[in-house]
Amino acid sequence: NNFLMRRLLCLCWLCVAESFVVPPSSPTRPSRRRWALGATTARDELKSELLGLCAEADGGRERNKDDAVLGAIEALEAANPTERPLEAPELLTARWRLVYTTSESILGLTRPRALRPGRLTYQSINAKTLRALNEEWLFGGLLRNSVFARLEPRDDKKTVDVQFLTFGVGWLRFPAPRSARGFLETTYLDPDLRISRGDKGNLFVLVRDDDPTKSRIIP
Repeated sequence: NNFLMRRLLCLCWLCVAESFVVPPSSPTRPSRRRWALGATTARDELKSELLGLCAEADGGRERNKDDAVLGAIEALEAANPTERPLEAPELLTARWRLVYTTSESILGLTRPRALRPGRLTYQSINAKTLRALNEEWLFGGLLRNSVFARLEPRDDKKTVDVQFLTFGVGWLRFPAPRSARGFLETTYLDPDLRISRGDKGNLFVLVRDDDPTKSRIIP
């Protein structure tokens, strides 16, 4: 009887162990589609959390929220579905609206309140012609300041050197000095969200402003 009991217990343990090992031919093995769906769902949750924190931080104006936003950014960067954004021009080419940045100059924190851009700051990128246009709208969208730039891709296919070409203040235009350069690395990209890091250590979170076929795309 003891021998039979031991054999029975061994068989039970084998059944339990085998329940955790799915053989390659098993019909119950999760499909690639199911794994992809799980990854997408997880990214959507991270995106929702990040955008909520960006709103709580008032786009970067509430600096006591920076650590929480940074944690959410790093979590989403680790789940980046587009590791070489410059090889996905159909995703990168769009008009993007800034929802968070650590750049005090872009937020206009040192300017008089009437001259701050608020939530009307955009970046248009044409990844095919390698051109970019940054815009900020003042007085509720009545006056536009802008800078037009040429992009020079690096070999990693996610970083571009930026040469600013023309500055615009209202209706005035004037050439940018040759020293007006920088770089921008895209660390996360999907069809409706982009995260970038600049040469001065600043962070940028942007959302696609509109349907890419209708957005203002620069030549």
